[in-house]
Amino acid sequence: MGDNILESENICALYGFHVAGKGGKHEQIFEGFTGSVTGTVDMVDVVGPTGCAYVWYSWNAERTVRTYLKTSTYAHCTIIGQGSNVPLNVSCDTVEGEEVTAESQIITVVPK
Repeated sequence: MGDNILESENICALYGFHVAGKGGKHEQIFEGFTGSVTGTVDMVDVVGPTGCAYVWYSWNAERTVRTYLKTSTYAHCTIIGQGSNVPLNVSCDTVEGEEVTAESQIITVVPK
């Protein structure tokens, strides 16, 4: 990212991260956004250690039962195939090797 600073700043801002030097800095947080295609949401998690994976889950309305959605090697993903305008409860675990090292809170995002 150091080779093209301007483009890197745009990418970070697009995924909801605050770029240092652009009005200050704050911690990265787990966020979700309505997607650009019907039935999608875009998710951004805190960046974990090099080589970790991210496991994304949906939760029922009572937030007691979770269902596996997908695994990724990036701290961001697009979740597809959801009901349009039906609130989706989502969380993400950060996994190193075979151990969960961080669990996000559960947030509600509304798919397009």
